[in-house]
Amino acid sequence: MTRTLDVYLHTKLVGQLQQEKSGELTFLYDTDYLYKDLQGISVSLPPRVEAYKGQTVKAFFPVFYLTKM
Repeated sequence: MTRTLDVYLHTKLVGQLQQEKSGELTFLYDTDYLYKDLQGISVSLPPRVEAYKGQTVKAFFPVFYLTKM
């Protein structure tokens, strides 16, 4: 089972954070947000089409990662 969390920045949908049952986290920017040429949510997570995975995502979203499914 995958858990999904919508991520907002100043009331705008930025993307989705997903956690697999294994605990792996993935962050993917929303397509509409990318095409509006808005700022990233972090210097370590600049806007891009490809999903972010691994330690970079865990470091930015530590509370979500520590929550058990």
